[in-house]
Amino acid sequence: MRMRPRGRIATAVLAAAWLAACTPVVDSVVESRYGQYNHSSEWAQNEATLLNILRAGNYQPLNFVTFQPYQGTASVSAAAAAPAFTIGPYLTPTEKQYAISNNTLNASATAGGTIGVTILNTHDFYTALLSPVEFTDLYTFQRQGYPRQLLFRLFTDYVSLRPSGDPQGHYASIIYNDPSTQRRCATVPDAIPDRLYPNLPPNRRPRQICFEDLVGFALLSGLSSEVRNAPSGSKPSAQKKSKNDAGASGDSKSDSASAAQPPSVEGRLCFDGALANRAMQEEAAAHPERTEFLAAVRTAQYYPVCGGPWTDAPRKGAASGSSPSPGVETLSVHVRRLTGQLVWDIHSVQNDTVEIGTRSTFSIYNYLGQLLHAQEPDITNLMRPPEDGEDPRILVVNKGQPLGCFVSAVFELDIYCVPADGAENTKRTFSLLAQLLALKTTNNDLQLLPTIRLLPTN
Repeated sequence: MRMRPRGRIATAVLAAAWLAACTPVVDSVVESRYGQYNHSSEWAQNEATLLNILRAGNYQPLNFVTFQPYQGTASVSAAAAAPAFTIGPYLTPTEKQYAISNNTLNASATAGGTIGVTILNTHDFYTALLSPVEFTDLYTFQRQGYPRQLLFRLFTDYVSLRPSGDPQGHYASIIYNDPSTQRRCATVPDAIPDRLYPNLPPNRRPRQICFEDLVGFALLSGLSSEVRNAPSGSKPSAQKKSKNDAGASGDSKSDSASAAQPPSVEGRLCFDGALANRAMQEEAAAHPERTEFLAAVRTAQYYPVCGGPWTDAPRKGAASGSSPSPGVETLSVHVRRLTGQLVWDIHSVQNDTVEIGTRSTFSIYNYLGQLLHAQEPDITNLMRPPEDGEDPRILVVNKGQPLGCFVSAVFELDIYCVPADGAENTKRTFSLLAQLLALKTTNNDLQLLPTIRLLPTN
């Protein structure tokens, strides 16, 4: 008995439809998995950052991990067969029925993957993590559009004022970027404010310089950073020299290889007049009553100037053969007219050098952990002046908020949330920390790979 044409056509069309459906099934599976892993990895990275801030705020050890490249697999299978039928005369009605079951037409699609998680606890990683942030990195972040004030608050560890006529530092002052009043403010000798402000009553004469004063100083003076290619005539370090001495003398290959290396880049802090003028215009528009103060600030002179000559002479301490301290820059300020603020006027009575030291990445976490306990409305957690329409706080982490979070984490049975609306500076800080960790991670840190097997459902 032969199959009727309509039956053959119907069977062929149905089989083609089933086979054609396999491709969109696989596409939708792979597409959804890609988006899922993209969002999951983003959340995991931000959650790890938040957890380390919470650990730092509770004086607990920090933990750093990294995700290795994700390896995914996808497969599809399909099968088609003709339905069973009986051939011969005198067929019963039941024998004339053709049943299409999963044994006749079937298709399946699966997707899975593996991802490696590495604990970053190697010597090289922590050496980089505990080292002060270089000015080249600071310059790079500034070029990405991050607010200068946020960078200054995150990366500055301390500011030291050292009178040039005091080699022993008996009258030096140091101001730390720390939420505690004892560390973030420094009291100057009484003779200085008494000399500067003789017309003010003694109890109204300013006698302290706090870090908030230095923030305003940095903005109005145009404190910035710049980079250049390091001079080619610089001598190799002792470590590099010892490695060369270990080989055969006159090794032309090592000499040519070192000569072929691209020039290294070095950075420094400097004062940008254009940034200073812009900050003064914004300050004058926001506070017209400060016109006289701004006029006095304009007469001050700052060194070095961005775009100006670099001083290649060894810094203080290099005479004994030691290299300059990384992440430390020495600046000078000359004030001609009193401004009424001690952070400027102190430079009119003594020739101070300003030394600024940067934090390490590890120290940034500790700083944010301290801010965690001083969010509202502490001045140490507020930007000045705030960006238009933005949350002025540097760190915003709400305790007990389960919904509406940019990222959340459970820590010691409490839930902590960075709100999705607002908290612009907090989100910028998370981005900065992620980039810093990537800069500090090398291939040598990615050796041990404990693998976590993910088994997604079909």
